[in-house]
Amino acid sequence: MVAEGLHKQPLEAISKRIAEMKFNCVRLTWALFMVTNSTLGSVTFRQSLQNHGLVDTIKGVEVNNPALVDLPVIQVFQEVVSKLGDNNVMVILDNHLSKPGWCCSNNDGNGFFGDQYFDPQLWTSGLAKMASMFSSSTNVVAMSLRNEPRGPRQNTGDWYRYMKEGAESVHSANPNVLVIISGLSYASDLSFLSQKQLDLTFKGKLVYELHSYSWYRGSPDEACSKYVQDVMRGGGFLLDQGWPLFISEFGADERGTNANDNNFLNCFLGLAAERDLDWALWTLQGSYYLRQGVIGMEEFYGVLDSSWGQLRNASILQRLSAIQPATQEGLDRQPLDAISKRIAEMKFNCVRLTRVLFMVTDSTLGSVRFRQPLQNHGLVDTIKGVEVNNPGLVDLPEVVSKLGDDNVMVILDNHLSKPGW
Repeated sequence: MVAEGLHKQPLEAISKRIAEMKFNCVRLTWALFMVTNSTLGSVTFRQSLQNHGLVDTIKGVEVNNPALVDLPVIQVFQEVVSKLGDNNVMVILDNHLSKPGWCCSNNDGNGFFGDQYFDPQLWTSGLAKMASMFSSSTNVVAMSLRNEPRGPRQNTGDWYRYMKEGAESVHSANPNVLVIISGLSYASDLSFLSQKQLDLTFKGKLVYELHSYSWYRGSPDEACSKYVQDVMRGGGFLLDQGWPLFISEFGADERGTNANDNNFLNCFLGLAAERDLDWALWTLQGSYYLRQGVIGMEEFYGVLDSSWGQLRNASILQRLSAIQPATQEGLDRQPLDAISKRIAEMKFNCVRLTRVLFMVTDSTLGSVRFRQPLQNHGLVDTIKGVEVNNPGLVDLPEVVSKLGDDNVMVILDNHLSKPGW
């Protein structure tokens, strides 16, 4: 119920480290019973650790986070969200399961609507409470309704019914947050949406999510093209329909010794770069208080090592840096010269620069200045960003020229005719 690592490092240090690693958001997991069971929610951090015999863990929290150790667990959760906000890190509240514990299996009682610990009415109530609780926290930008629906009960009929109820419950309690919805089969399957979309009363804030790991693939030697096809069939097609899609979990053994994971990571990074995917890496934590009965279990998928003070593998961050910036745009965020230099610094020697046919065949469209199309779409804040970062920027040749100044080659790609996605 409480974020990991608070016995190893101060909360402020962990939050700053996240920002320093250029991660702008944390997908923070929470258990439903933390907000629907008043007894469980009022248990202090110390009591929760005592209940599991974690004496040394308590000592670590007393040293590193003494102000948190005797707070109720729900208040500790709130403090974590607040401290992330202080460091300009956004938060996605992810309802990971109902009963606190390790996730996931087909028979853990948390998998699908109607399972032992997954009562739909209690779930919608808990979502509303959580959405309301953080309605004034400006860094809480989204709520993920449920992690990895799964198990023998899963079916599309109940998925459409209850995901709609959950989404509407969150929206009613906090209309400012995005609503993120996962597919079936451990968040690998949204294929059914090709036949029927979810019918909601609100617009413009629905995001779908998928998970992707090496074991989701057919075999370790499966070609990347086959992996990409599977992802596109499982839900990637939503991008081409204009729906936001978030890969809310992917990861690999960061020791670099797992060939299957290594192959998968190569494929995923290529797909993420090509499609400009939004993503969340599993995971930050280098260890757990308690996982599956093991005290202090090390997490080899973690960015941090078991001390929570060092990187497990610095090369992973270097590889992720290629997909951390939005690759499609960004002139409202950074000067063109800075973007061009960053491309060269990351050892990329060429940019495939997309253009639309009508930009050169339609004289009216081609003569429009950068400011005008942004105005046409009501992008007032974007215009302000461009004015600050690129006040002299007006047309495509300027971008090509600046890339050339940094010895970056350009491929001009006729991406489509009419401007759009």
